[in-house]
Parts: sequence; C-alpha cells; structure tokens
Amino acid sequence: MIVGWSMDETMESRLVVDALEMAVKARLPGEGLVAHSYRGSQYASEHYQRLLARHGIECSMSRVGQCWDNAPMESFFATLKKELVHHEDYPTREEARASVFEYIEAFYNRKRRHSGLGYQSPERFEQQRAEEARSGSPALFGPELPSPAKGVQGQTTLAEPVAKVTKATRHNGGPSLST
Repeated sequence: MIVGWSMDETMESRLVVDALEMAVKARLPGEGLVAHSYRGSQYASEHYQRLLARHGIECSMSRVGQCWDNAPMESFFATLKKELVHHEDYPTREEARASVFEYIEAFYNRKRRHSGLGYQSPERFEQQRAEEARSGSPALFGPELPSPAKGVQGQTTLAEPVAKVTKATRHNGGPSLST
C-alpha cells in the first residue's frame, strides 16, 4: 500500500521528506523499520537522513548495480506510468496532482488487484492480515506470501510507502509526470 507520496516541480530533499512524513503520520511505525531507496541525492541528504534517524528508521540504499531493495517502488512507478500517466495530458500541475491522488488513494490502494497479494487490493490484504492477527488464524495464502510489512530476512520495511516520488515536468507544452 502506498501511504506516503509527494509531488513538486523539482526533485529535492523536501520532496522525499514530505513523502516520508506523510507515511510516518499515516502508520506511526515503531523502531526497526527499514526505508529502501535508490542512491539519489535526495535520499542521502542530511534533511532526509535526520528524519529517518528521528523515527528510528534504518536507511537501506541499494548498492551500485543492486536494484532489488527498491524493486517494489520501481514496479509501482512503472504501473503508475503505464496505467495512468502515459494516457493523460495534464494542462496544469494541479490537475496532474489530482489525477495521481485519485489513482493512488482511490484506485491503486483500494481497488486494484495485485498478483503478489493473492489478487486482492492492498487495502483488503491488510484488512485480512489484521483479521487473521486478531483471531490467531493462520494466513490464507500459505507461508510463501510475505506480509506487506516484511522485507528481506523478515525486516520491517517502508519500501512501498515511501522511497521515490514523482515530479511534474514540461512535455510537449504541458506538464507530464516523470520519476
């Protein structure tokens, strides 16, 4: 589930800090969380690193040539572009922002089925996991399907909720989205 995202004209540290702050407020994670990202300067910035440290979140930047830590976000951005952005021509940044908001908040998180989640939406998957945790019943999907909050070797992760964010840029006279 995408729980933190941000858009702006430029790709600066404020952009990823805004997305992380949104995710932290939405989920109030505890210590031990891992935030996966690529090696961009926004993620290496003192601003972003300070916020991670303040919340006890460990930063995991992929090593050169090792993109797997950030694969969930790369997949999300490919999907966002393929299903929404490449089919739109946004006259303004505000229209682009509203469109992306609607896609993430109303469709992607709540309705879009994900093969990696047993063909359920992220919202339904999380509801089902919470119900299972409350009732003590075993997971319906078997041991091969990890919890969305678990990453490599069982680490808690923010790979999906945070990581990269989008920006609006000029393309053929009107704004479009790029990562």
